[in-house]
Amino acid sequence: MRFSLRQRVFITVLAVNLLIFGAVFAYVTGRVADDRARSVDQAGEVLNAALSSSIGPDGRARIGEILELGYWRLFEDAVVVRANLDFGPRGELGDRAVVVFPLGSVHRSATFEVAGIYRSLADAISAGSALDGPHGGVSLPIVDRLGRVWGGCWYQLPERNGARELLFVLLPWFGATTLLLSLGSFAVLRRSVLDPLERLAEGSQRLAAGEFQVRLDVPRDTGEITDLVQNFNTMAAEVRGYHENLEEEVARATAQARDAEAAVLRERRLAAMGELAAGIAHEINNPLGGMLNAVEVLRRDDIQPAKRDRYHDLLQGGLERIRETVSKLLRLTPRVADDTPFELVEPSRNAIALVAHRAAGLDVGLELRETGGTARIIGSSSEVGQAVLNLLVNALDALEAAGAGGHVLVEVRREAAGCVIVVADDGPGVPAEELERVADLFYTTKDVGKGTGLGLALVHNIARAHGASVHLSSAPGEGFRVELHFPDRDPRA
Repeated sequence: MRFSLRQRVFITVLAVNLLIFGAVFAYVTGRVADDRARSVDQAGEVLNAALSSSIGPDGRARIGEILELGYWRLFEDAVVVRANLDFGPRGELGDRAVVVFPLGSVHRSATFEVAGIYRSLADAISAGSALDGPHGGVSLPIVDRLGRVWGGCWYQLPERNGARELLFVLLPWFGATTLLLSLGSFAVLRRSVLDPLERLAEGSQRLAAGEFQVRLDVPRDTGEITDLVQNFNTMAAEVRGYHENLEEEVARATAQARDAEAAVLRERRLAAMGELAAGIAHEINNPLGGMLNAVEVLRRDDIQPAKRDRYHDLLQGGLERIRETVSKLLRLTPRVADDTPFELVEPSRNAIALVAHRAAGLDVGLELRETGGTARIIGSSSEVGQAVLNLLVNALDALEAAGAGGHVLVEVRREAAGCVIVVADDGPGVPAEELERVADLFYTTKDVGKGTGLGLALVHNIARAHGASVHLSSAPGEGFRVELHFPDRDPRA
């Protein structure tokens, strides 16, 4: 259980007051005990002198004088015996024993034991000195004027002279003074210490929670608590200022980062447009130069018919190449796939058939593998076949450049989440820094004149039209792998 600051302070103040009173009470009790011991000794001396005066030279005591002594009123109870005490076999007094009860025995309780008093008196007489007796009394030997032990006296002083009586008297005053002192001390501490500290703790929690405008009322008293509250207000103001400056700096940095990002994107777009324009110009200028040369030749009148036909064929071939480049560019525009269900293995098989002759000439093995059941999607079979064909052409180009044969795997796989087409070769692979760019328009790793850089871009466009995703993986010397993941749903959804 955790106590609050108020409870802890109040318990501490109360405990301190209790300790102080306990120490004072212990001291007073000790003094009372010492005074009682002196009183007991003095009472024994007075009583011994009074009893000695009542004993004659022959050792006979005047019982009447003993009973009429005025000192007995100072005692609670008393027993006087002769020294000739004798006890029976069971501890009872013998017939020769002389016992006097100066204060009587009527006032004694039923549990009052006299036999213990007799035994104590016998021990005191035998020792010749006073001994502590039963019932809080004292057993004292009585010595006559000749110095002979005549007998003994057991006496008991009133309890009202003891520490218990003092405790009962002081306890109400102690309770009242301790409570008033504790409440007064706590009230002073609460006003000057506890309340400001609680407000300071609450303000610290609010400041930690983000309430930077929090301020505390400064106490009118002067002292460390007032200085602490003032320092807190100063700190809170500084924290608020730092926070506002930090927000401004963050907003400024964020705006700068956004501007820089926008600038980078603009530069990237411009660079891509430049690469696109350069690629288009390259693909068109190559055949265009030959076509212009053929036109110049065809204008001559002395050209032979066979040569004229050859130049006409050059013009037609150049135009066909330009049309093919434009057609590939048009394929990169967003489109929606045909709403026709088909099995992925069919366009994959057709694409392999188109490159089988070239693969045989390069000593490259082609493998078509179908796993996981029938893989069926909705879309355009010709478009998917074109994507697979482009991937196969890229794989054969890479293996041809390596010049050591090789193997190309086309896998059509049915999975729980959809269908997958994998085209993987064991060629030289692509470094990690180039893997991020191989799908960019007109980016190619092939020699000049051997690639347009449109193949993977076209694959991405066809995959996007069918709701599919493209995953590329490669490493130098570990081949190149492309995976087309078609979701198990209508791609138009």
